[in-house]
Amino acid sequence: MDNNELQAKLRELDEKVKASMCGMEHSKSTAVVPEGDFAVCFGGGGGKGAYEAGVIKALAKYDMFKRIKAVSGASIGALNSMLYNMQDPELPEKVWKDIKFETVFEADPSLMFNGKPGFFNRKGLVDILNRYIDLDKFYAGNISTYINTTVISDGAKKENYYKLNDLPKDEIIDLLCAASALPFLYESVTYENQEMVDGGLSNNIPVEVLYHNGYRHIIVVGCGRKNAKDLSGYKDADFIEIYPSVYLGDLIDGTLNYSKKDILFRIELGYRDALRALKLYFTDDPCYKEQLPLLEQNDLNEIKAKFRYMDISDRVSDNMKNLTDMISKYDK
Repeated sequence: MDNNELQAKLRELDEKVKASMCGMEHSKSTAVVPEGDFAVCFGGGGGKGAYEAGVIKALAKYDMFKRIKAVSGASIGALNSMLYNMQDPELPEKVWKDIKFETVFEADPSLMFNGKPGFFNRKGLVDILNRYIDLDKFYAGNISTYINTTVISDGAKKENYYKLNDLPKDEIIDLLCAASALPFLYESVTYENQEMVDGGLSNNIPVEVLYHNGYRHIIVVGCGRKNAKDLSGYKDADFIEIYPSVYLGDLIDGTLNYSKKDILFRIELGYRDALRALKLYFTDDPCYKEQLPLLEQNDLNEIKAKFRYMDISDRVSDNMKNLTDMISKYDK
């Protein structure tokens, strides 16, 4: 072995030692636990909001439920903020698995001639709220819950905030419908003599209401990195930003996409993305930060492998059913 080969071997050994030490340092890293309560902001995104169900599950795993004292939500994030209030980490995933395209897009001919644009009714949403949201439990809780709506007047957008804890049950339902009323798909909701539509039109990630109510540790959950919130103006606050590590689609294949497979993918992605973001925030570990791109890719590969297995299992089940049906015909 000549000198160059020896040096190459030594460099290789040095890299292995560093990698090993990095793992040791990570295992001994100390948690950074800031003082004060946390708040969560859930952004809008229609069907992409299933991602936030996975994030909620990760928040529970990281024992954050007891530290989060306020939530805000825009559009579908308003619904997820109410699901969070139930303090059941499995509930949001259960609800999202129960949502189908026809749940949120049921055409109603009677809405076409009443002077308001919009032809899908809100029966599906109201049914979900009645089945899964216990408003008595919500009132008894101590989580301040804010949502926003948009009022469009003379072409201008005006943002309105509401603290749901202070409102009667019927008004909460009305405002949740208003908060997620995409124009031209759903009717506006009349509230306080104003016509209100989707809050995401004026502010899709309503961090401001949490900040102005005194919260300085805020977890921001969005449904797309390219529309990430600019947080540079909040100098005295710190944030945990959780955005999808892969693109979840545009209006057609994202916001309006409620297919079962995509919902399941988004939930799993949200869970894994959130776990990494929380670990990065709460541990003082430079090695972990360096490894994030690799960990992100590994998580994505595992999710894809999981779904490939599900696809194969489904195809096998379908083939077995077809075979059984064929055999049964000849047995008769």
